[in-house]
Amino acid sequence: MKIPPLHPWNVSVEEALRIQNELRERVVLRDQTERIRTVTAVDVGYPGPEKMALGCAITFTYPDLRVVGKAFSLQEVSFPYIPGLLAFREAPVIISALQKLEGSSDLLIVDGQGYAHPRYMGLATHLGIYLDMSSVGCSKSHLWGTYGEPAPNKGSYEYLRDGEQVVGAVLRTKDRVTPVFVS
Repeated sequence: MKIPPLHPWNVSVEEALRIQNELRERVVLRDQTERIRTVTAVDVGYPGPEKMALGCAITFTYPDLRVVGKAFSLQEVSFPYIPGLLAFREAPVIISALQKLEGSSDLLIVDGQGYAHPRYMGLATHLGIYLDMSSVGCSKSHLWGTYGEPAPNKGSYEYLRDGEQVVGAVLRTKDRVTPVFVS
């Protein structure tokens, strides 16, 4: 996957905030499920020293879920952990892994926040704009918005809201488990 640079990643906190505020004007919210044939999922882990990050990507066909590509990248991170600015810490290693994949994907699923973010620019949204592709964030933790607790059974959900605006959903993926935050 060839990825042209949109902006630098090694920036100050002030510059990171400016970039997020500027990029959020490019966010497009629309359902594109009719055209999805391939999905790439990405995540970042920290296998050793805090400064090293492991970015992993796996591409599979949809709806049959056949794996068609996988890649990883290990690199040093240059941006500190700051809630709300995770893209500046984790996106570079994710992009490095994605560059090792052949072909393209219709949808990017990210372990992290998407639109449910104080500036509507979580890691998934930021990557979607940077890569010019549809993206969805799926996080195990709540960062932004208010919601009611979904029913205890699999598939139950409640909308995640910022005031009156829907910014995501809180989804229970199995019976009686903690829900995930999708945006």
